[in-house]
Amino acid sequence: MLSPEIRQGLAGALRLLRLDAGGMACFSDSDADIARSFRVYLLVFPLSLLISVALGDPMLGKLGLPLYLALEAVTMAANVAGFLLLACHLAQAMGHGSRIGLMVVAYNWSQLVAMLVYALFVTLSLGLSGGGEAGARAVNGALVLPMLWLLVYGWFVLRQSLACNGLLASALLLSDLTLNLLINSATQAVG
Repeated sequence: MLSPEIRQGLAGALRLLRLDAGGMACFSDSDADIARSFRVYLLVFPLSLLISVALGDPMLGKLGLPLYLALEAVTMAANVAGFLLLACHLAQAMGHGSRIGLMVVAYNWSQLVAMLVYALFVTLSLGLSGGGEAGARAVNGALVLPMLWLLVYGWFVLRQSLACNGLLASALLLSDLTLNLLINSATQAVG
């Protein structure tokens, strides 16, 4: 059974996934709710690891399990912290500072829903393709549309949470993608 906090966070994030702006009503920007929203990564991180292992991440074999787990944890923490710090500064500079708390909460919960959607499509693709190298190619092809939808979803979450125009939401989404690519490239180079 899910706790009321998880049900509420998932309900809001799932409504936003359907592009229902009413999902924002499920979130609060109290200090306690902002802090609690980071607990979502206790669910996102293991799910992310399972997907990486299912897709045969070569870094696991190179580094061994303990170092791989540490590197993945640092990568995820750097991605989340880097984006949220940048987004908070940009939102403040663009006059949306009063909604930063809501943005943090909505962003965090949306990460769980995005990871669940991604896991669903990876699992379906691997199951239907039979795995192996051909399975990996099938997964890549099957993920094009879900990944595009997740970009729209991320944009919508940022736009609704900050009550900003589409241009700022697009700039934030682009900065999130860019930071993720840079940080992931740096951590891959470490391995």
